[in-house]
Formats: sequence, structure tokens, C-alpha cells
Amino acid sequence: MKKSILVCSLIFAVNSLFAQTTTSIGPMIGFNSSVYKGDITTEKWKSPDLNVGLFLNHSKNDRFGIRLEALYSSMGTAFNNSSEVVKAGYIQIPVYGVAYLGRKGAPVRPKLMAGPYIGFLTNTGGTKVNLDKDNYNKVDFGLKAGAGANFRLSPKIWLNTDLYYGLGLADLYKSDTDVFNNSWGLNVGVSFPVN
Repeated sequence: MKKSILVCSLIFAVNSLFAQTTTSIGPMIGFNSSVYKGDITTEKWKSPDLNVGLFLNHSKNDRFGIRLEALYSSMGTAFNNSSEVVKAGYIQIPVYGVAYLGRKGAPVRPKLMAGPYIGFLTNTGGTKVNLDKDNYNKVDFGLKAGAGANFRLSPKIWLNTDLYYGLGLADLYKSDTDVFNNSWGLNVGVSFPVN
């Protein structure tokens, strides 16, 4: 009898845990602007460019959750007194801790988020002379922080909006010059429930 009660209690506890879990996925698109910072002093923010990818939201309670993204980001820099532009494409994977503000079930849920990211170089381009992908390190990493709001479109479908800032911590070039990605961006996406 005690074993039956224990098994029933465990099953109830597991069901309660998963009943409180919320997971959603969806596509996202947006734009960013970036600049190289470090040992160079002639750089300026480049014109906004494309972000596109997927995201996953997961939370076990009303206030805190995790957000995982996989997106293509066009990074790079522009230069003072020049029309030259450097572009470098990355597959970025940020992992955010998310704090949800406001009441659960409200039509608008503001949020704050922060966490690390890793990026993998996919391509280089732009108008800069002698731009060679082999001069770049293949991996970038850093920190991102942002704020946004989720807008309820239907009982379980949400429009996600995110404004973020990215601070690169990895040297981009293989040369002795230390250069780091800095970026800001705005993304929107639609999340669909998984459970």
C-alpha cells in the first residue's frame, strides 16, 4: 500500500511539474547595426542589416524563463570619411535568462533578458579592399542584453519583440590587432506553443 501511495505521489508530482512548464517556438526576423571596437579608431556603425532565424522560449513559472535563438546575423563595420564597409556573416546562438514583468495572462508582457552568445563565421564581404575570410577567427562569443514585450495574438500565440545590445569578447582577427564585435538590433517573431 505504501509503495502504491509513493508511486501515485511521484506521478502526481511529475505531472504537476510538466503542467507548469511552458515551451514555445517560432521564426524571427529583424535588423541590426554593428561596429568594430578595439585597436582601430576609424570605425563607425554600419547601416542596419539582416537578422533571421528561430527561437525557443521555455519557462517553469510565471516570472522567469530561458530563451534560445539560432539566427543568421550580418555584422561588420563602416569607416569614418569613407564609403567602405566590412561585412561578416555569423550564425549566432544566444542563450538568455528572461525575467517576465507584469501579470501572467495580460495581453502585453514586458521582459528583460541577458546571457552569453557564441557565433560561427559563415562569410565575409562588403567593399573593403583585401577582405579575406582566412584573416578572421572562425568563432566569436560575447554577451547580449535586451528588453522587449510579448503581445498576445490568441490564447497561446504571441508576437515577440526584442531590442538588444551585443558586446563581443572574442578577437575577430588572427593578426595582432584586437578587434571586437559590438551590435544592437531589433527582432520580431511569432511564438507557437509546443505543449
